[in-house]
Amino acid sequence: MSEAVGGHWHDAADQDDILEADAAGRRALLISLAGLALTASIQAVVVVLSGSVALLGDTLHNVADALTAVPLLIAFRLARRPATKRTPTGMAAPRISVGCS
Repeated sequence: MSEAVGGHWHDAADQDDILEADAAGRRALLISLAGLALTASIQAVVVVLSGSVALLGDTLHNVADALTAVPLLIAFRLARRPATKRTPTGMAAPRISVGCS
């Protein structure tokens, strides 16, 4: 039946694609985290020098945006755990649920 709708199989090439996508996702997340942290740091310096309340609000918003990367990084790390009797599909499901939250 699966051949009729395009087939379905798992081989080493599928796993390589998954690992490459995982590495690319982590890399993008870390770049985003670094950019937001740098922006927030520069804004914090300007807030101290200028006393701007509006810029303080934007700085706190950038910090909050940067902190959203932390649960995703944890989920990426958990997703690399191998399957066990307790978790027969590994730990990929937490990454999906964290990404949707």
